[in-house]
Amino acid sequence: SPLTRRVRWIQQHYWSFLMRRIGNIKSMTEEKDQLIVQIFLDPELVWFEGHFSDQKILPGVVQISWALEFARRFVPDAEIKETPLIKFSKPLVPEDLVTLKLVYVPEKKTVRFSYTVERPNEAASTASEGRFLLC
Repeated sequence: SPLTRRVRWIQQHYWSFLMRRIGNIKSMTEEKDQLIVQIFLDPELVWFEGHFSDQKILPGVVQISWALEFARRFVPDAEIKETPLIKFSKPLVPEDLVTLKLVYVPEKKTVRFSYTVERPNEAASTASEGRFLLC
């Protein structure tokens, strides 16, 4: 049926669609229960539009969404059940180079994540971190 073909097409092209939503992925390293993704925050990302006019920042909800999307490499149909800990320490802005680190703890169905930002003439620092429980 047309709907079935459309669903198959979406499943086949989902990863490339996700990458366009996230931006320029510089590298990705995956081990057993850990994933490290380095992302360049392209100033043209849709997420920067209207958030805010004087200084564009990547919304926290987008950071959590990206962490969940990458967590689906460990648990394909993962959804967030609870977010017991999330801390935003530094805004992520256009042209930042960020490293997203995810650690999956299968026995607890938990994902820990952190975004580290690297900027010229600054030491790398944690921009946000947290964990969520999956259902």
